[in-house]
Amino acid sequence: MAGSKLERNRRQEALDKARQVIEAHPLCATAGATSPDGQIVVVRVLAPLVEPAMALLKQVWLAWRGHFWQQAASSPRIWSM
Repeated sequence: MAGSKLERNRRQEALDKARQVIEAHPLCATAGATSPDGQIVVVRVLAPLVEPAMALLKQVWLAWRGHFWQQAASSPRIWSM
């Protein structure tokens, strides 16, 4: 296993930010965020098409990026379709 445990309040902030984004998304009924371990935060989503699920996951990533690292929203090239 690699990495160190997240501080409890930082992990909770990550969950709160993800859940905020999820609640505002049309897939909110089939999405969620949990932290089964101190080193892991999981965001999951089920959708009939990949595009809406990917859009939700991107929104969570952008929210985390801005909140935790104060970084601009620039998506990796691999996400380009």
